[in-house]
Amino acid sequence: MKNGSYALPRRKTIFPVGEIKANPNLFDAPLTSISIRGTEIPDGKVFHFILALILPADEQGRRRSITLNNSPSYTDPNNLMRGVLLVEYHKDDDVDYVDANTAPSFVMSLSPGATAASVCNYLLTEHSFEKYDFNTDGQGCRHWCATALQKLAKAAFLDSDFETRFERWETDQNAKFGSKFPMPRITGSFYD
Repeated sequence: MKNGSYALPRRKTIFPVGEIKANPNLFDAPLTSISIRGTEIPDGKVFHFILALILPADEQGRRRSITLNNSPSYTDPNNLMRGVLLVEYHKDDDVDYVDANTAPSFVMSLSPGATAASVCNYLLTEHSFEKYDFNTDGQGCRHWCATALQKLAKAAFLDSDFETRFERWETDQNAKFGSKFPMPRITGSFYD
């Protein structure tokens, strides 16, 4: 893929937000790692999880990321739990997310040469991976993130020990956060 040549698929399930919409060259950035990040939701019952593609720090030492945030649309009267994916660039992800002491975060290194374009192309262009229905309570985001990492591991973007490390992390986070991090993992379902 040539620099500047990647564009997100044009589907009603994918929404580029902010700077990523105006500057698709951000997809050319190399990636250092990928994370599943939990964030507090207003009712405080469970965490909402997103994928974050971690870029190298900028010239000022600020961390940067491109986030893939799949959540129920609540706008389709035929399927309120149909997921929509927001894709957004963050210039300083330390400011945008709480730390691991107050919300769970799983980080995994990516194989050398991985870029935001190669990961997004694999997940979104080749596999339409945003096509996901959440359960009737609007939950299942951690399962969506975990399945994305499973696909990336099978395609050699991640180390082969991903599954073992992730399962251990989930067990540890459930012990730490209890019902806010339910086990077994709540699932939604993928569709074609």
